[in-house]
Amino acid sequence: RIEGASSLLKLSERYGTALAKLLPAVVRSDEWALDAEVVVRRGRTPQIYHFLLDSSRSKGLLTSRREEREPKKEQPVFDSRVEEKFYNEFLATPAAESWELVREPNAIFTGKGVFLPDFKFKHKEAEGVEVYFEIVGFWTADYLRKKFSKLRALPFNILVALNSNLACFNLLNFDLDLGHPTILYTRKVPLGEVLWHLAKIETEETRRQVESLSSVEICLEGGIIFIKDLATRYKVGKEAVRACLKAPGYSDFVVFKEVVVKRGLLNEVEGRLAGVRLYAEARRVIEGLGLPNPDEVLAKLGFKVRWKGLDPNAATIELN
Repeated sequence: RIEGASSLLKLSERYGTALAKLLPAVVRSDEWALDAEVVVRRGRTPQIYHFLLDSSRSKGLLTSRREEREPKKEQPVFDSRVEEKFYNEFLATPAAESWELVREPNAIFTGKGVFLPDFKFKHKEAEGVEVYFEIVGFWTADYLRKKFSKLRALPFNILVALNSNLACFNLLNFDLDLGHPTILYTRKVPLGEVLWHLAKIETEETRRQVESLSSVEICLEGGIIFIKDLATRYKVGKEAVRACLKAPGYSDFVVFKEVVVKRGLLNEVEGRLAGVRLYAEARRVIEGLGLPNPDEVLAKLGFKVRWKGLDPNAATIELN
C-alpha cells in the first residue's frame, strides 16, 4: 500500500512517483495482483475508477522478461544530485521527444579559455538547432567571477542556472547580465523555466522555417504523404511542414500528426465506417487503407471510443 502524511488529510496525488517506482518490481513477480483507485480529473470534479489487473490477465500488456534482460544504455555520470535530478526529470517530459539532452558534450574553445558545458539540448528535427545548458552550483566567489567572464564571451545559445543559496553568492556583488538567459534556483533547477526557454527557441525556429517555405509550393503526391518525408525533402522540421500545410492552398488535404491525407480518401474511410460498431473492426478498416494511427483518424471523423475493460475487442465506437 502506497500512502503518506498527505493521504491522511485528503485525496492526494503526491505519491505517484513512489507508486511508479514500485510497479516494475511488482510485475516482475511470478504471481501478482493490482487493485487501485485511479483518479481522473475532468473539470473540477475528480472521478474515481476501480482498476484491477493480475498476472493471469497481463499477457501482451507488459514488457517480456527477455526484453527486460537486454542491456540498458550506460547512464551518464553527474557532478551533483542537482544535475542528476534535472536530467531524469527532463527525460520524463514531452519535450524529450523533440530535444536530445546530451550530458557533458565536447569541450568548446573560446577567447577566455576552454568551456566544458554541463549539458547540450540538441533538437531532433531542426538541423543545427542546439542550446547549451550550464548549472552553476557550489563554488567560490572567485570561481563565479571567472565563470561569468567565460559565459559572457560565448558566441552561441546557452541557458544558465545559478544557485542563489551559495554562501559566496550575493546578487549585489555579481553582475548577472551575462548576455544569456539566466535562471535562479535554490534546491533544484526549475524545469518549467527551462522548458519555457526551449519552447521559445523552438517556436522561433519554426517561424523562421515557415517563412522560408512560404514561397515554395509543397508537392503532395498520392493519398497519404508522410510528414517526415516532406520535412526531409525541404530540410525543415515537421512542425513547420504542418503549419504550412494548414494554409488555404492545401484545403484538399487533412493534416494529421505524422501524415497528410487527401480529403477524398478520408471521405472514403468515413463511408466504410458507416454501420461499423466494433472498435477493432474500425481499426482494421482504417489500417487496411494504409492510414497509421487509427485512433487519430477516428477522432478527426468525430468518433468516440467506448471501452469495456481493457479488451480492445469489446470496445465500440460511436459518433460524438
